[in-house]
Amino acid sequence: MMKNKEGRKKRIVNIIDEAIIRENAKTDYDLLDFALTFNQLLFDKDYTQEEFYIATNEKVSPTSISNYRSGKSMPKIDMLEIMADTLGVSVNFLKGKSEYPKYSSERINNILGMEPYAMEHLYCLRHDIPECEDLDNDLPTSDVYKKQLETLSLLISDKKNLLHILQFIREYIDKKQEIKELETEQETETSDEEPFSKKEKIKELKMELVPIKSYIEHFLYMSLDDISNKF
Repeated sequence: MMKNKEGRKKRIVNIIDEAIIRENAKTDYDLLDFALTFNQLLFDKDYTQEEFYIATNEKVSPTSISNYRSGKSMPKIDMLEIMADTLGVSVNFLKGKSEYPKYSSERINNILGMEPYAMEHLYCLRHDIPECEDLDNDLPTSDVYKKQLETLSLLISDKKNLLHILQFIREYIDKKQEIKELETEQETETSDEEPFSKKEKIKELKMELVPIKSYIEHFLYMSLDDISNKF
């Protein structure tokens, strides 16, 4: 981790003289790590100071940005959160304390569209813990579900087949829901003719479910068979 961090620090000369940062930060290593990381992120994201000021909705003044870049001062936590969100990283990463730019649940949802409960479940699997409250926790990873998560990643990466299976699963769920609603309506009907009509519709929908279910099972079997050859 230290080696990679040093690599980031050396690249900072493309933006601002590293000697100036070190002179201003002196022995405040938290400030030094932050300033070097902040400069590197601005460089990686191709932000000028003015562009970053605008990107934060003008919440971080140009003077403050200049001071942060040169290692003269460290932002308070509320300002760190604004800056980290703008740069798309966690506060710990911005402070130079984490090697990985972890995203908040909200940002992951904005980027990928994944629901919070799904993120939490995947996080729990990766760390082999029953439940978790904070996705930014630096918990040790586990090998218990490693293969399952690798398999899931491979399924997701197969875009064409993934879209097909999601479409059929959605269709299967919709038809099951329609059957449930018709059965509920049928129980409350008083007319003899209408229940019969609903009964036929329910029968028809159940027959339509058969090939959809077969396709889904066939797809999963074939996909998993293909995946097994990749390990």
